[in-house]
Amino acid sequence: MLVWNILVLAATVAATLIRPEKLWYLSELADFLHTRPSSLQRELAALVKSGILEQRRDGRRTLFAFDLFLQMFGTCFSCASLTVS
Repeated sequence: MLVWNILVLAATVAATLIRPEKLWYLSELADFLHTRPSSLQRELAALVKSGILEQRRDGRRTLFAFDLFLQMFGTCFSCASLTVS
């Protein structure tokens, strides 16, 4: 289970880095990662809490995006970019 959580975390960060300007709905991100929204909820909450992702509300739906503030510092961005490429 731990390996699955790490893979989901890495894939989520990679997906949000590929298109940093995009705001992802939970269901849209789950479709992109070929998984169910329920399997992303815990990992997304952890990424939001740690400050890697930002969370916004759109009515009843929640949007997620890579925190652009982190990109200015480059450390997380460059490490994840190497993973994606």
